[in-house]
Amino acid sequence: VVATGDNWPDALGGSALAGAVEGPLLLTSSASLPSGVRDEIVRLKAKKVYVLGGESAVSKTVFDQIKSVSGVTSVERVSGNDRYGTARAIADKAIAELNARGTYSGGALVATGGNFPDATAASPLAASLGWPILLVNPANGSVYVPSSTDSALILGGTGVVSASVESALKSRLGTASVDRAGGANRYETAAKIADKGVAAGMRWNGVGVATGENFPDALAGGAMLGAFDSVMLLTPGSALDTYARGRLQTNAAQIRTLHVVGGTTVVSDPTMAAAKSAAG
Repeated sequence: VVATGDNWPDALGGSALAGAVEGPLLLTSSASLPSGVRDEIVRLKAKKVYVLGGESAVSKTVFDQIKSVSGVTSVERVSGNDRYGTARAIADKAIAELNARGTYSGGALVATGGNFPDATAASPLAASLGWPILLVNPANGSVYVPSSTDSALILGGTGVVSASVESALKSRLGTASVDRAGGANRYETAAKIADKGVAAGMRWNGVGVATGENFPDALAGGAMLGAFDSVMLLTPGSALDTYARGRLQTNAAQIRTLHVVGGTTVVSDPTMAAAKSAAG
């Protein structure tokens, strides 16, 4: 699954599709395919590639460059008129792939389309559990819910996904079928999302730690962690967040492997050392 690394909405939904097709999420520039991404597609011996977003997100040049990669036999663009239309198209594609395998559970993740941290933290859940990410338009509160979706986890507090959206989802899906994971800030929300993932069958072992200050590393890392059925915590790059530290300490007995996503410019060596210490 290939999405632009220049913006976040398309790649967010891509984590669920990556999980559905059991493939990684690769990021490209909008204008040209980086040589490292081309090399990775070749190394993977990929035959089928899904390109997320319209030509303003991933240009025709990039699309054609992917088509020309050795071994690739099919390239499919999954897109809509805007980020919400693309999120809808990706959700439908992910559910179709899961239904073809008889593995769609009916769950979905609901996040604001106005910012990235909450949905980024949930990308491992999307990939592991097969829960598509549905984006709420903050301008009008609208959100597309696929017909086969029967439960939803809202990401973030009422400041990002309003109580009226929650009420509308409960009216459609039933009160008991709508839950919310929201905290005082993006870091507590990420910790609560990780809790929800573990409660749904994921695990703390292999937990990822990524910066909550930017999106590319956490997005690509989320699909990877989903393949491991492991959850992710967010932190500022310069110092380990209190909520992340607390979850690592509380669950240290279960953690044998820790994945720190990104280089030292996004998660510093002292932050990584603090995470390792907290996780034992």
